[in-house]
Amino acid sequence: MKAPLPHLTKLAAALALLTVALTGCALPTQEEPHAAPGPSDASTGVPEDSPPPEEGSPPEEASPSTSAALGPYHVGQSCQYPDGLKVALVSLARYRPGEFTTVPAGQTAVLMNIRYTAGKAAFDVGLRQIEVRSGAAGNSVSELFDTNLPVLSGNVLPARSATEKLSYGIPSAELGMISVEIDPSFDHDSCIFEAKLA
Repeated sequence: MKAPLPHLTKLAAALALLTVALTGCALPTQEEPHAAPGPSDASTGVPEDSPPPEEGSPPEEASPSTSAALGPYHVGQSCQYPDGLKVALVSLARYRPGEFTTVPAGQTAVLMNIRYTAGKAAFDVGLRQIEVRSGAAGNSVSELFDTNLPVLSGNVLPARSATEKLSYGIPSAELGMISVEIDPSFDHDSCIFEAKLA
């Protein structure tokens, strides 16, 4: 038997190597499994269960109140509000009204002087409301319209004062307990003065 020729041996070896190489390339590669994507927002890609974005800047705080303690205050004292407004019951006394003013029977005419001192802003006197009561039961008292007394109206400039005179018919038996509630405006709480006449 003749020995195989050297060049045929080399050719067979090359073919064998080529077959092995081609067989290796043909083998399928196994891909690693990928995790299923979680639910997300189509536009942002942010998962639905992520915390909501922070809100904008906090709302502005309400303006400081211009309220003040209700009292009681006494004749000659002033109640002062945070905005600088002052209200004072300067005096309270019996008086003789004008001839055209009728005082109901059993009542005494009482004259009150109330002073308003504006604070940082002008004060509109027309916004004030006044309620007078008398006696232990706090009976409401009616104002006496005395044409001799001027009517206060308009505005008081900052740091300026204005005084008004008001008269009321108070039951003579209840002069020992008089309450004067002054409400300067919608933005202020009332201040209450207590007084008595012997």
